[in-house]
Amino acid sequence: MTYKILFSAFIVCLVLVSCDKDSIVDEEQIEDNSVDADSPDSEERENDSSEAYGDGKTAESWVNGRGFLEDPYLIETVGHLLYLAETVNDTTTDSPTDYSFLFFRLENDIDLEGVEWSPIGGGNGDSVFNGILDGNGREISNLNINDASLDYVGLFGRLGNRSSVQNLVLKNCDIKGRDHVGGVVGYSKGEQISNVCVNGLITGRDYVGGIIGKHDVFSENPMENLCFDGKVNGNNQVGGISGNILLASVQSSWSKGEVNGNDNVGGLVGEVNLLTLTSSFSTSSITGNNAVGGLLGKTQSVSSYSADVEGCYFEGMVTGEENVGGIAGIFDTSRVSRSYNSGTVEARNRVAGGLAGKSYNGSFHLSYNSGSIIAPSNAGGIVARTSSSNNYIVEIYSCYNTGDVSSNYYAGAFVGYADSADIENGYNIGTIADTGNGSSWGFYTDGAFAYTTTVGHENTYFLDEIHDFTHARTSEEMKSPAFIDDLHNYYNIHGEPWKSDLNPNINNGFPILKWQQ
Repeated sequence: MTYKILFSAFIVCLVLVSCDKDSIVDEEQIEDNSVDADSPDSEERENDSSEAYGDGKTAESWVNGRGFLEDPYLIETVGHLLYLAETVNDTTTDSPTDYSFLFFRLENDIDLEGVEWSPIGGGNGDSVFNGILDGNGREISNLNINDASLDYVGLFGRLGNRSSVQNLVLKNCDIKGRDHVGGVVGYSKGEQISNVCVNGLITGRDYVGGIIGKHDVFSENPMENLCFDGKVNGNNQVGGISGNILLASVQSSWSKGEVNGNDNVGGLVGEVNLLTLTSSFSTSSITGNNAVGGLLGKTQSVSSYSADVEGCYFEGMVTGEENVGGIAGIFDTSRVSRSYNSGTVEARNRVAGGLAGKSYNGSFHLSYNSGSIIAPSNAGGIVARTSSSNNYIVEIYSCYNTGDVSSNYYAGAFVGYADSADIENGYNIGTIADTGNGSSWGFYTDGAFAYTTTVGHENTYFLDEIHDFTHARTSEEMKSPAFIDDLHNYYNIHGEPWKSDLNPNINNGFPILKWQQ
């Protein structure tokens, strides 16, 4: 399999957040600047390093380095890596070695083909790795673990709160465990995990991620430039990057391939508590049952907010039974801005939305949906179903929908079933198909939503060639400069965020948001 790797320090291939168009990661630029692991340079590097392996696949102590920042222990062979695992996992001593504050560097590519791997600080014991590993841009290939009864599974089983892993590629992994399973680490309290890419198959039950099973501690250092290309299978809290993240910032990261689970399944993270996600995307195919999202399965509120999402997108396909969304399946007390979905979102039972399936107290600003939304009940271009508590409402400000929305009951351009929402300064040109045959549960009130209890909407517009609603406009009118003025005439907390789609005509001439270009 051709594998593309991303590193910020020495492979410039990710676009960081800004307030303009560059707030969205440019996938084409990533592809153009990525390094192919099968390229001549990579092959030459593998040939140069193979002599260092020897034929030995038994643990042997490293011989170079003193463990200092400027003179790290050098991991040069399979035996050195096995020795690291053996010493951390040693249960015959009262004081197991966790290598706190000691530095390691991977000096060669390492092939673990045929090696029975025991996770460093893993298994069902209490061992943990607290050192600092610099992968040095090298590859560890053919990491294989096959034990469905084992918890804390990956290259590392557990990373302690003084640990760090950076600049590492895991290629052609096949990892199977029970709970807390990830390509790099099953359970992390690490200070930093960054510039890491994983390719392969990751399988487990709960807390399963392509790179991290569960991350469970606040760190001032962001997790950035993480990428996964492969397949993740699990049950609950399953993600392309991580199954669960608490108190962290994730930047410039992506996944592609497949993510499959039951509940709380996301293209990047299955469930989050207090997460900041910026300049990241997924093009994966994602399937699950409840709380299934293109980027996040579920945001779990534990404070004033549970997730901030900015400059992100989804371009794959996400399917579940209920609460399915292009950005998140369940979006609780969270914010999304300058982001979009262009993938297909389908709920087999109910509740499918372009950005979120179900939202409690969520905020959706300066974002759009262009993907198809399908559900038997509760389908919305932006959010399928809104709800509120503690006197907060769901905000949909300066958003638009161009995707088709289809449902038997409750199909709306912005929201399918709305309870306490506020919609301002947006438009819809997508086809809204409600096949409820005009019943009280299926007709449109005025196009913004299909059914509402307490909702306000101001300065929202609809294409009259599709819908005969209040504030309907023709295509010609909506493509005119005067329509931009209409969108700006009502009070807007974002000032004047709209512009005409004149160049490069990315929205068929209909208005776009300024950050798009």
